[in-house]
Amino acid sequence: MLGYKTAKNLLYVTISGFLVIVSVFFIINFLTPGKTPVSRLAVEISNSLPAATATSAITIMPTPTNVTAPNTLAAGKTPLEANSKLQQTWLAGVPATVYIPEKIKRSQDTQLVIALHGMQGKGEAICKGLISFAEQNGVILLAPTFNYNPNWQDPQIVASEDPALATQLNQMVGELKIATNLQFNNHLLLYGFSRGAQLAHRYALLYPDKTLGVATLSAGSYTLPYKNDASKSTQPLPFPFGVSDLKNYTGKPFNQKSFAKVNFLIEVGAMDNDPEQTPPAWDSYLGRSRLERAESFYLALKEEGVAAQITIFPDTAHQETLAMRTNALNFFKGLITS
Repeated sequence: MLGYKTAKNLLYVTISGFLVIVSVFFIINFLTPGKTPVSRLAVEISNSLPAATATSAITIMPTPTNVTAPNTLAAGKTPLEANSKLQQTWLAGVPATVYIPEKIKRSQDTQLVIALHGMQGKGEAICKGLISFAEQNGVILLAPTFNYNPNWQDPQIVASEDPALATQLNQMVGELKIATNLQFNNHLLLYGFSRGAQLAHRYALLYPDKTLGVATLSAGSYTLPYKNDASKSTQPLPFPFGVSDLKNYTGKPFNQKSFAKVNFLIEVGAMDNDPEQTPPAWDSYLGRSRLERAESFYLALKEEGVAAQITIFPDTAHQETLAMRTNALNFFKGLITS
């Protein structure tokens, strides 16, 4: 056995060695120039993060809708083909469904039909109902999925959103030409239901020189083709009620001459007559229900010399029915074959 003094000396040596190791570690980590202690480094990293990252480990992001997808055309690719299939793509930063019949001829101008869904709708759903028409008549279908502002009853929201969406539609058409390598007819056919019908007819007012025909199904509000309030002939009627200030949105005043060449079909259900379902700001201009408003818009078009038709469907509420769709597509067929 070790003596008392020997054991005591060994203990001193062990403690001294431990203190030396601790001292070396302290010098390396805390006193060496340019060396940042691990604990201090962690604090600096935490402080350099954005506030949301530093305070929350999980951030729930909204579902992306109108965000820009990778540019598949940059490398000279043509991602959309004439294959008689529904194709999902992105155009002008908007998710879109495209349908191109196999029999499309690249040597001739092709008619483009834009289908616009209602609130909470999807481009693919409204596009599917038009496929047979596209095949039979050799037209291309473009159906964007827009994330409409839910405050669609607010005139200020409409005055801001619809011109922006109309501009986006023009950008989508331009990108679609590149993606398909096809030549398009310079005049569009627009088919819209509910909120989509509101955008469709306003596109024609904003860009009549780019529009061949519009089929509006059950729109909740309309913009009248009037520069002045009908009841006060000298009082300007601004967008989205009228067209007195369209120059503020397109850079050009309302083109009455071009608009008179656009063909319109207005459709509405006879039972789509609940005034609680329409924005009240338009009451004094159009009436209260969708039924009244469709009739008012039709009469305004006729008064301005526009080729317009109206069809009221019995026993029909606020919906896009097969009968309505068939009637609208027959209207389009008459325009592209005339």
